[in-house]
Amino acid sequence: MIKYDKDWKQIEKFASVKECINKCNLSERKLKKASDNKIEIDGFYYIIQPLKPRYIGTECENCGKAFLCQRFRIEQHDHIFCSKKCEGEWRKSQTPLNTTCAFCGKQIHIKASQIAKCKKNYCSVECLNKDKKIRYLGSGNHQYGLKGNKNDSWKSDIRISFYGYKLIRCLGHPFRNSDDFVFEHRLIAEKYLLTEENSMEINGKKYLKKEYVVHHLDFNRQNNKKENLKIMLRNEHTSLHSKLNKKEDFEEYCKQYHLNVDEVYSNHLYNIEHYKYISA
Repeated sequence: MIKYDKDWKQIEKFASVKECINKCNLSERKLKKASDNKIEIDGFYYIIQPLKPRYIGTECENCGKAFLCQRFRIEQHDHIFCSKKCEGEWRKSQTPLNTTCAFCGKQIHIKASQIAKCKKNYCSVECLNKDKKIRYLGSGNHQYGLKGNKNDSWKSDIRISFYGYKLIRCLGHPFRNSDDFVFEHRLIAEKYLLTEENSMEINGKKYLKKEYVVHHLDFNRQNNKKENLKIMLRNEHTSLHSKLNKKEDFEEYCKQYHLNVDEVYSNHLYNIEHYKYISA
């Protein structure tokens, strides 16, 4: 709101119509009518200035795209962008490239504190991971060749397999898996149940042949007592399981090995439900 004299010289400027009303003791209706029709009031003219538009057309400083921008952003900032992406690209273009990616050789900008802190700097996480794969391969890995509890990632020498069997870490076993584990029931069988027929000798020590499996008499896969284990050929083991489907089929089987029918049948049902009867 601006107050003029008869010659249209500016006398006073008010921040708002309300401020003018309070200082000049005029009504809002009278002021608005005088401003619209340029009518004199007590020898003065009062003009209400139109508000600036909230959005103003401008151009993005990075890509040159024309867009509507909020007025306060244009008034408060020297550089206007149409998106965060453009702002990031512009800021990157303004920063000096002060180092090189240790993997791909790309010129990049990194804070001086980061350069002083790290021996190697990378342009992206991908380059970091690719470089790690090369540097930590084989003897480059500080844990290369360290097995069992000597390795920092070691947790335990005992593990339960996906199918419910107990595994024991056995580094020198010729039939160990890729993680150096062997089924506990096979280790117990090799210790107590080997014969000339089912065993083979490797480096002066006897082991259970691969074509033989160890059957759990009570169908409890984690009961690895020697009294509960029996060595069988793989086809004999498969044939035995195929014959035992109903509870009645287990009666004769349990009599033969002096086992509780209800307990064995319960273990049998558990194996079907949880492991789909896959056996090792």
